[in-house]
Amino acid sequence: MKSISILVFVLVFCEGRYLGLVDDVVPKFMLHTTIHDDIVLEAGESIQLTCSSKMPGSVSWSYPRQKQPNEVEEPTVTILEEVVNENGADQYISKLIVANITTNDTGLYKCSYVISSYDVYVFVSDPTELFQEEHAGIRQPLTGFSRSYVEFPCAVNNPNTTVELLDDSGHGNFIPVPVDGKKCTYDPKTGFTLSKLHIRDSGAYTCKATYGEHEERKEFYLHVLRGN
Repeated sequence: MKSISILVFVLVFCEGRYLGLVDDVVPKFMLHTTIHDDIVLEAGESIQLTCSSKMPGSVSWSYPRQKQPNEVEEPTVTILEEVVNENGADQYISKLIVANITTNDTGLYKCSYVISSYDVYVFVSDPTELFQEEHAGIRQPLTGFSRSYVEFPCAVNNPNTTVELLDDSGHGNFIPVPVDGKKCTYDPKTGFTLSKLHIRDSGAYTCKATYGEHEERKEFYLHVLRGN
């Protein structure tokens, strides 16, 4: 079985000037395991991810922009391939370059080769767009079953954003739901998960995100049905 070795370089461009191609400056990520650090960038920057393999044309990419609706304006996305010789052996380099990134580029970037794949999660921070998904303007209905769980889609574009799940079933009396790691958990990539549901968990909830002086809210109504 052939193997793939993957390096991910984060290159930052600002006002048309390249700031990064120095080993001591460019963060490098060896994606030979499924556990690695996330990347946090600012909107307007650019990112370059690099994978290497032993066969030409064998690397494929997946990234958030591929899943966006056609009407969403796509930034400059370029995939380049080149070959380098290291110690007498050819290495085929595939580069994914996304220029002028926006919050639509927040998500998982994956490099695949035959049956192997490696990925890195990229947050694109914008102080005016805290949630990854825009609020629909009305309470979004959610349905769960007793003794099961439900997810509140409150993912954010910056993992340093302060996010709370508020129980506002008390007609304007917002009560924070404790994130205890059991009944309620939170992941900035997905949102809140409310587990071990009970009928009494039905009601109105609000996700509140705060970053600096900017605040955003998403409203939900949870209906818990009796499970089997």
